[in-house]
Amino acid sequence: MADHNDSTNRNADRGSGGGTETRTVAELLDAGDVVMVTTRDGASTLSARPLTVAEVQGPTVRFLVDRNAPWVHAVRNGGPLNVTATDGGHNVWASLSGAGTLLEDRVLVQRLWFKPAGAYFDGPDDPAIAVLQLDVRDGEHWSAPGGGAVGRLVSLAASAVGKGERVNEHGPVRG
Repeated sequence: MADHNDSTNRNADRGSGGGTETRTVAELLDAGDVVMVTTRDGASTLSARPLTVAEVQGPTVRFLVDRNAPWVHAVRNGGPLNVTATDGGHNVWASLSGAGTLLEDRVLVQRLWFKPAGAYFDGPDDPAIAVLQLDVRDGEHWSAPGGGAVGRLVSLAASAVGKGERVNEHGPVRG
């Protein structure tokens, strides 16, 4: 797993593109990243909310969540999850799908605890905390050359005159 504090290595990995280049989950996500997590309720209604990644381990992504939140019930026993992530400064986007499972493992909660979670919970011993685990089964990533708005503008202009890289590169994601 990439060290979230070492953004230089992570962003170097994220910045490379390739027509159908396969990327790993760990190349696309780090602990501390904020992603959108989409669930489906019993009426098949989709809803999404931002969550902070607590851990990425191979094809598994974990989050600290409030086990009493109404949306959590949809994934309690393996319901479908989708995670969308972006690193807009490096023009990289990802969509990851799989089964979500709610783990009520106090040792795991203690291990995954990080200070920013204190904004939502009363410390690592808060009984409402559970771990939402996504086992990624499928995913895609997209990238474009150049970073930031100026980089995108230069890339688009170069592509328009036939001297730039492809703007819409994408490929699969594996564990």
